[in-house]
Amino acid sequence: MRQRPAPAERWYRACLRMAPGMVAAHQNLASIMELDGRQEYARHHRDQAYGRQAMFTDECEGAELTMLILCTAATGNVPFEWLLPQTRYRRIRWVMEYASEEHFAALPEYDCVFNAIGDVDVAAATAPAVQRLLALNTRPVFNLPQAVALTSREAIAGLLDGIAGVVAPKAFYLAHACGPGELAQHLREQGMAAPLLIRPRASHGGKNLALYQSETELARASCGAGSHACAFHDARSADGHWRKYRVVFVGGKPYPYHLAIADNWLVHYRSADMLSQQWKRDEEKRFLRHPAAVLGWGAMQALRRIARSVDLDFWGIDFSLLEDGRLLVFEANATMLVHREEFHPELAYRNPFVDRILAAVAQLVAERTARPAVEQAIRKAG
Repeated sequence: MRQRPAPAERWYRACLRMAPGMVAAHQNLASIMELDGRQEYARHHRDQAYGRQAMFTDECEGAELTMLILCTAATGNVPFEWLLPQTRYRRIRWVMEYASEEHFAALPEYDCVFNAIGDVDVAAATAPAVQRLLALNTRPVFNLPQAVALTSREAIAGLLDGIAGVVAPKAFYLAHACGPGELAQHLREQGMAAPLLIRPRASHGGKNLALYQSETELARASCGAGSHACAFHDARSADGHWRKYRVVFVGGKPYPYHLAIADNWLVHYRSADMLSQQWKRDEEKRFLRHPAAVLGWGAMQALRRIARSVDLDFWGIDFSLLEDGRLLVFEANATMLVHREEFHPELAYRNPFVDRILAAVAQLVAERTARPAVEQAIRKAG
C-alpha cells in the first residue's frame, strides 16, 4: 500500500462504492491520506472506520496468552506485528480515541496490556481512555504511558542531558505556526540558532524534515503548528559518510539492530544504498556481531546509562558516534521498527540478531505475566 498509494486508493474507493461501511477500506484510506498530508480526509475515514468498530480480535489457536494492545488511530503506534505475533498471542487491539462506554462495560478477559501508543505527538487524544483503563486494570502493563511521555524529542533531550558520554541535541516544540522571520526570532528567544532541523509533528522517516544550515536560510523558513526544532550536529565520519546505529532495548538489555551508512546527513536504512555496496554490509555485520568492539567501551557505557533513564520495557535508540567517541542521539522512543528481512537475501545476515530481540520480548512477556499468576497461587495456598 505504501509502495503504490495511488492504485491502492482507487481500489479502496471502489470497495466503498460497493460497501460504504467497509471498515478495512476506511482504515486504509485514512492511512494513505494521512501519509499524503490530507489530514481532514484522513480524519473522516478514521471516524467512519472506528466509529463502527474500535476493538479488533486476532485469534490464535493455542495462544500462550491474550494481550490487550492499546493503539492510536493515527500514525504513531509501536510496530508490533513481529514483536507480538499472532502465531503466539491472541491479540485484542483497541483504538483508544474511539473507546466507548460499551467497551468499558464489557471488557474482554486478557492477561496483560501492551501500550502501543509510542509517539508522544499523538498520545494526547488517547490519554483519557488509556488512563481510565489503567485505573481499572490489575494485569501487567508494558510501556507505561508516563514513561512514553518522557520520550518526546524535547523531553528526551532534557532527560539525557548531562549523561557522561552522551550528546542529546537541544529541541524545542513550536506550538504555533510561524512565518518567515517570526520562526527565526522565536527560536533565538529560546537560545537556538542555525544549523537547525525543523520537522512537522508526528512525522517519521525523515518526511518533510528540513535542515537550515545558516541564519539566512532560517530567516526565510516557516513552520506549521506543532513542529519540532532540533539542534543539528554534523556527525560525518572521517571517511565522509554518515552512520546511524540502532540499538533496541528489551527489559533494559541492549540488542544491536542495524547500522545504516549514507552519503548525506539524512540517514535511513532503505535509502542508504546498503544493498548494492558490500563494504557497508560488512561493516554492519561487524556491528551486529561485536557492537562493543565497533562502538567502544565508552559508548557502550553511555548506552547503559541511557537505559537507566528510559523506563520502558521495549524501545530503541538511533545514534551516531562523534570523533571524540561520544554518542550523538538522534531519537530514543518506543516506535522503532523491528522485523526480519524476508525480501532481500543479501540482508539475511541480520535475521539471527532480529530473532534475539523477538525472543527477548517473548521471554519478558512470559516472565511478567507468570509472576501475578504465581503470586495469586501463593495467596490461595496460604
